[in-house]
Amino acid sequence: MRQSDGTVRMFEWQDEAHNRLYIFNAGGSKLLQFVAKDEASRDNGRICAQLKIIPYHTRKALVWSDQPDDPQRLQLSRAWDYELTYHGPGPANQSPKIHLIEKRNGQKHYKNLIDFALPLSQDLSRMVPLFSLNTGYACHQGSAERVRRQAHIFRLAESGPTQVDFYLLGANADFNLAFNTHHGLSLFFALDYLCSAKQGILRSVQIAMPITGFRMGNYRLWARCSLSDYQGRPKLQFYQNARYYEKYAQRPMAWYDDAGKLVWSTIEDEDARLVESLSSGPSRRSQDYDAMPTG
Repeated sequence: MRQSDGTVRMFEWQDEAHNRLYIFNAGGSKLLQFVAKDEASRDNGRICAQLKIIPYHTRKALVWSDQPDDPQRLQLSRAWDYELTYHGPGPANQSPKIHLIEKRNGQKHYKNLIDFALPLSQDLSRMVPLFSLNTGYACHQGSAERVRRQAHIFRLAESGPTQVDFYLLGANADFNLAFNTHHGLSLFFALDYLCSAKQGILRSVQIAMPITGFRMGNYRLWARCSLSDYQGRPKLQFYQNARYYEKYAQRPMAWYDDAGKLVWSTIEDEDARLVESLSSGPSRRSQDYDAMPTG
């Protein structure tokens, strides 16, 4: 978002703590509710996030699970209420997964969408991509709705079609290391690199408003909004993110050094060098969070 002095604000931060987030379109209609809580493994006591995703007016989902027939397309019946849950891992040490829960007349039906997803431990040090919401024609439809619970509120500023990509970070992660590295640049690319069916390409996105962070218990949820040309029915997209870092960082990069010699490396190798350099100084996590504009 461009400021009056000509600079562009890329990040915002909501410092109050709530475990619930509502996403609204530009017209004030609810698009999605997001709930985060802790879940401890019964076997080893490891604490991970359990994320509940409750969409409104959305009856379509794509699942990119690195299978030859990707994407799996889901059409969700209006006769059922439903929510989606990301367990990472469950209390009985089940594999981390994303599943769909369909509910009607007291009955619940479960369907796994992604098996062996990335465990969402509370010590996540990098921004982990979770899923996407494409508003489609629901970008401005509907009337203003109220929220009667204590929750974060995030209203899309763009009145046209938008894609919202969600990321998770541990509460105690070092902001400097999470953002000011080569991996931090992944925030400016579409999540297509997670999809083997799309050959893992890096495609830049046009960001529509500041990337916004929300304090949610032991985690920090981040929402990135980009302009989209998708104008169909609103849809969710889920990705196999277990190897998200390798999918982004284990790609070659090349440049000419000061002597004019061509140098080849990978994003991962250069990231490691940069992290080592940044780690040698004092942590800036608290200063950076405190200095970030709030919304």
